[in-house]
Amino acid sequence: MAPWTVMRARMPSAHLALAVLACAILGACASNDTPGEVVVTVTQTPTRAGSPSPKASASPTTKATAPRSEVKGRDFDFGMVTKARTAGDTDVLVLDRWTDPGVPDDTLADQGLEVRAWDLASGRYVNQNAKVTFDIPVREGTTFLLHHCVAPGEPLQTRSVTATELADAPEADRLVLVEIDEQGWATGGETLAGC
Repeated sequence: MAPWTVMRARMPSAHLALAVLACAILGACASNDTPGEVVVTVTQTPTRAGSPSPKASASPTTKATAPRSEVKGRDFDFGMVTKARTAGDTDVLVLDRWTDPGVPDDTLADQGLEVRAWDLASGRYVNQNAKVTFDIPVREGTTFLLHHCVAPGEPLQTRSVTATELADAPEADRLVLVEIDEQGWATGGETLAGC
């Protein structure tokens, strides 16, 4: 017999063997060895009556809005600090604007004033009005020089303070010349000690 005839005779057997093997495999898959019904149990932690339900926390990417400066466009501002507050994580000085009657406001805004002690009863500096204040955000890390008198005629005492410490100083020591950057934020300043 020629070799191609043997090969041809074997081919149908090979196909038959493959078909039998495939049936055996499929039969094994179809057997009743599949797992039974799967049961999943979920246990909820009970809460006490009246206790607040858990709240979703704010996204860590949420950023507080930066406070708006009301003195943008000035290089200096001058007045009495009425209080300091925080907006987000930023300190904000609230300034009651004062003036030096001998210095026009636009000159004061560009060049500032000479920082020196003054006599509270002299009328040297004047409150512009009693109703309007200005919010000045304070750059992080900014300190102010607080000049104050222990007693009239005594040398000035000076120390660095934060915006909050400046607002907590005695009123006679809170008249301040504030340095302002191009965004309208305080970057420093010095008080004019009232002696």
